[in-house]
Amino acid sequence: YVAGASGADAAESQLLHGETQMAIETIVRRLQEEIATSKPDVEIYAEALMALRNLSRRSDELGGKISACSTLIAAVDLAFERDYFNLPFNSLWQLLGAIHFFAGLPRLQALLEKYQAAPVFHEVACGVLVEAAEHEDSADTPGTVVGSAVCLAYYAEKVLIGMVPSAMNREALATRAAQLMGHVLGYVP
Repeated sequence: YVAGASGADAAESQLLHGETQMAIETIVRRLQEEIATSKPDVEIYAEALMALRNLSRRSDELGGKISACSTLIAAVDLAFERDYFNLPFNSLWQLLGAIHFFAGLPRLQALLEKYQAAPVFHEVACGVLVEAAEHEDSADTPGTVVGSAVCLAYYAEKVLIGMVPSAMNREALATRAAQLMGHVLGYVP
């Protein structure tokens, strides 16, 4: 009886894994279709990206497979580059979170350099980095927020000194940048 139960558990696990894989493929395909349209609905791809991030957090194996999906990374990049200025705040947050999660910190840092004069973008980016630092739980490996503490402390200081004084969203931007600074400053040698 016990052996039969283990076999049933294994079969159920395989079925669940197969269903999860199909769900991931369906979400990625739908995301690609939406982004490819001439007027994409940013709410749809923001929700798709959130669903993929949530699925990725179920297991390291799933997370690795999803984050290694080159078509997903390309779709996220295209969505951001094409629709950045049209995104509502929450959709921008989801998209930047997805860029960090799927393409990694270096890609997010490249966007920070490219869009230096976009205070709302930097407010969201600081929030995404704080969220990532909390999720990474002080991991200091390369590519993590803490692993890039020196660079991110410099970035947060640059935002606080150079961008906040003239930003329309100065209070929110200062708050997010200070939160980021608080997360990384303790790790700066």
